Amino acid sequence: MNILIATFGQETNTFSPDRITATQFLPNGWIKAETIVDGFRGTGRYLGGAIRAYTQEENIKVG
Repeated sequence: MNILIATFGQETNTFSPDRITATQFLPNGWIKAETIVDGFRGTGRYLGGAIRAYTQEENIKVG
């Protein structure tokens, strides 16, 4: 069984006169597919919860 999990978050502030750059928006760079499971495992984020839940299922391989 293949399950795709994705997340996207954006906080918008239309009152700020400042412009944001990609460097400010992504201070740690893009998250690469190969690092998602290890990077989010054990966190309180949505992906961390999904990884924990799917890891508990015997018939689903995570990673």
